[in-house]
Amino acid sequence: MNGQLAVPRRHEWWAQRMWSRMAGEGCKAPSTTSGGLDRRQRAVALGHLLSSLLGVALTLSAITIGLSVLRHQRGSEGSGVFGMGRSSWNTCNSKLCMAHFRRLKDSLNRSTAPCGDFYRFACGAWHPRAAKSETVFRDLLAVAQQDAIRYLEAVNDASNKMVLPTGKVLLPDSRPVLRINRAERAHQVCLHSGSSTKDAALLTEFLADRSLSWPERTTAPAQPLDVLLDLDINWNLGLWFSVRVSPIPGCNQRQVRVGSGIVSYDWKRALDTMVTRGVYKARVRRFHDALRARSFAAMSDKEMKELRRYESTIVGALCGSVSGGQNELAFPLKQMQNLATPRLAAAQWDTLLNWQLNKALRVTEADRVIATSVKLLQAVDYLLSSLPAEVVLHQLAWSLVQMIGWMADSALPGRPTAYEMEDMRSADCFWVTHRSFGVTHLSGYINTTYPLHWLSSVDAILMTITQTAINFFLKTSWIHAESRAAAVDKLRRMNTSLWPSDSYLNASEVAAILENFPEPREDGAVLRYWLDALSARRALLGRQWDVADAFYPGDLQPPRALFRYHYYRNELAVSLHALRSPLFVEGVGLAVNMGGLGAHYAVALARAFDPRGVLLDGRGSTSGLWWGKSSYRDYERRTACPATAASGAEGGVQAFEGVAAIEYSVRGLQRVALYRRPGYADASEAAHFPWPVRGSGLLRRLLRSVLRARAQRATTAVLHTAAEELPRVRHRIYVSRGLAHESSATVRLLRGQ
Repeated sequence: MNGQLAVPRRHEWWAQRMWSRMAGEGCKAPSTTSGGLDRRQRAVALGHLLSSLLGVALTLSAITIGLSVLRHQRGSEGSGVFGMGRSSWNTCNSKLCMAHFRRLKDSLNRSTAPCGDFYRFACGAWHPRAAKSETVFRDLLAVAQQDAIRYLEAVNDASNKMVLPTGKVLLPDSRPVLRINRAERAHQVCLHSGSSTKDAALLTEFLADRSLSWPERTTAPAQPLDVLLDLDINWNLGLWFSVRVSPIPGCNQRQVRVGSGIVSYDWKRALDTMVTRGVYKARVRRFHDALRARSFAAMSDKEMKELRRYESTIVGALCGSVSGGQNELAFPLKQMQNLATPRLAAAQWDTLLNWQLNKALRVTEADRVIATSVKLLQAVDYLLSSLPAEVVLHQLAWSLVQMIGWMADSALPGRPTAYEMEDMRSADCFWVTHRSFGVTHLSGYINTTYPLHWLSSVDAILMTITQTAINFFLKTSWIHAESRAAAVDKLRRMNTSLWPSDSYLNASEVAAILENFPEPREDGAVLRYWLDALSARRALLGRQWDVADAFYPGDLQPPRALFRYHYYRNELAVSLHALRSPLFVEGVGLAVNMGGLGAHYAVALARAFDPRGVLLDGRGSTSGLWWGKSSYRDYERRTACPATAASGAEGGVQAFEGVAAIEYSVRGLQRVALYRRPGYADASEAAHFPWPVRGSGLLRRLLRSVLRARAQRATTAVLHTAAEELPRVRHRIYVSRGLAHESSATVRLLRGQ
């Protein structure tokens, strides 16, 4: 996506309000003073856990309010909930909406005390919709992939009914004639094509061209770092890490982004599962027997043990480097050896990068490196220096064989990360199609799954949250005036990536882009076609860097997170997979979606002003304006947010971002509510916010209580004010047994009890 909030041109009313695109500039590594550093580190350490806790609390509040209010209709005067009539509240009467509420309500485990283990109480009875899902977010990612796979498999089969991701069923007689693009046809060919002995020989040849060999060990001299860069830059097969080089707008410098590779958490999880179940040896022998030369002896148990030991060492080091969250850092390439890879010189990175890059895009030691995780680069440096080059090359070959061997021989197992999936072939074909064609092969799925009115609803929520945060800074007096202006500028420059560009949603433009790729043939060799497709992708990116966004899907859709804020790019990446239950449900009303999508978006947005975010301005450069000497101590106190219990004793430390996120969401909700008051002047603006506030005595009282909490007070005042108001009405929440319990638990949580 190139643009702010990437709203398709179909929404011209909002396109004019999009924020200006971030103009990247060089950035010096931020420096901090020792004073207050420990306190800031403690606040950050609790950030992920407590911000998620507060997000769940806000979501439960939305469930409680939604179930008790949105399901009711007004009738006679004085009857109904809170003295309301029974004729207007009809917001949640769709099957999708009711299923959403039932799913969240059924996830509660009422046998657990909410104040003892809140997550067990809130999610203890949650049943994932995808096999082996451990969290709600992983469930969303898995279910979204399954939906996309089902769409791609059904779109080219007119003889069967077609179930859309929205739940709508199209029978064969009523199905529209869908235009199948080249990427979708390639996916179909992958599903139904076989392989031949020529494919196995082609795999061996592909490995040899990279100075690799398996199961035999290579004898050709090669630099492991050079092989890693070649696989990633030229073939989009970044095993240990991924690199993307792009021009920085407005200057002659380049930006080198380094992120995680294919061998990461999912790989480690699959490896551990196969070892635990005792199937690892059998898997290795299947690859060994299919690819070894006739004269090559069978692999001994000692060699098998050594192979597994080195694989576990590599996977463990790479996975452990990213398990601690974001460790983002930006620095000039010439500082690479000092800050990230002490055993790999900057000149070596410079030389090898330019060797693999297109001649039109060269890097110098003055260019900027943005590492998503410095620990990842340190892990790569450690592995390349501590393991013999022969071992590293053998392990790279083994990883490649596991990734693409299924295309060379249909009898071979699929990728390790697809090991636990019911249909490994479907998952593998989806993976290789996405690697080759990027967003273009999902354009039909996106257009079908996210109708026009969804875009408007989602954009309204995200824009409301951001504008609310801007208003919060403008009206907050304790912040230094220059810092307040810098904060507002940072929010206005923030680039939110969500919707793909119009070019990748328009069938004709997508077809024109795909003309650069070979036409799939059902009688052709599977591996040969995909290598040709990846080669065509490399050639296309070498000619047209303006289409690069479509072919780096990880930039558009964070692979392991639904919401991620990039500090040095001042970019908030939101995955399209976040636009589904329970975070977003069409038709449930703004209150519930603010508690889901809005709250999580606000949590990510608030990271722009956490103890790390305030060190950078809107362009990603080190800032000297933040807070100023007069207000910095106040800022440190507020980032810690000590909660005071009823007895007056100081409670635990609460994360700044979580408290701020709830405040942004609540203020955004109240801002929208004001638009919908009777007699509001700007009816055209109000039309973009469909949630009807009138008639809700509970919500109006809550909003009035929030309004009474002035901006000059600590952000926790908003929570305590709401906590004082909720007990007065919680006994009226009687839609079903247990809702009063939910409300009471939420109140205690907000109070810090």
